[in-house]
Amino acid sequence: MNQAVELPNSLSGAIKSKSESARRSGVLQPLKTKSELLVDQNVEFKARRIVGPAQALTAPQYGDPFLAPHPELFVGDISHTHYCSLEQHPIVEQHLLIATRQFESQETLLRMRDFVALCTCMRDVDGVGLYDAGRTAGSVQAHKRLQLLPLHTDDNRTAIPMMSLLGAVNGVGARIRNVHGLPFGHAFAWLTDTLFEQPLRAGEVTYDLYVDMMEALGVRGSRTDGEFRQPVAYNLILTRHWMLLVPRNCESYQGLTVNAYCYTGSFLIQSQETLDVLRDVGPMTALSAVARQRV
Repeated sequence: MNQAVELPNSLSGAIKSKSESARRSGVLQPLKTKSELLVDQNVEFKARRIVGPAQALTAPQYGDPFLAPHPELFVGDISHTHYCSLEQHPIVEQHLLIATRQFESQETLLRMRDFVALCTCMRDVDGVGLYDAGRTAGSVQAHKRLQLLPLHTDDNRTAIPMMSLLGAVNGVGARIRNVHGLPFGHAFAWLTDTLFEQPLRAGEVTYDLYVDMMEALGVRGSRTDGEFRQPVAYNLILTRHWMLLVPRNCESYQGLTVNAYCYTGSFLIQSQETLDVLRDVGPMTALSAVARQRV
């Protein structure tokens, strides 16, 4: 099994220190955004419209930036297969990327070692883990990487707006559940937060749950060129308390690219025109339009 290793000092301390030094040098360039609340079906969705350059939303034309991470953004090794670094153009402060050392396609199925790497980081960082399984799921890079956004917020509101719906799901009964207020296909499950005190065990549990969720949604991998690839794109969201998986049928809705971040209840918007569309149709309509329908 893929073994976790100790990250430098505490991970949260290393992230903070690296963020401060990279910001001073100018390598770290946070996105400048203006936020607006869009209330839809009792969820206070947050729309962050970019008011500066939109570098983070487009993939580089040449090369694979994850094979040689920028030294001023590199945080530390997680295992012999994964490392973590800072997102150069973060949505929020201390936005972490968890990438494979060698190239693996973002459209291959996740492995247990991917979950162990994420859970190792989540042991020290109380955050929300995100995975966009391929371009149809909103990924702009081909190299497999997960994201971890710390659960802090600058406006005293919940960092995960969708919790107003998820929190109402009964914690007793079936292992995998449907959330009544979500009008699109999905699988949801509660977790025990103390699980993440043991990253290897947390990786095993969340990986098994991931496999069961895919099965419950009828999503099964197939071997292509020696790799197990997904037949359907999906978004995965993981916190210390729950996991949500949403199968996808298309990448965008009227110019709005939808990814896992959007299914937390927050949108990153490139233009005023796109924001106007989201405001007119409602965020839940946009999320439903790009997801597979409920069975």
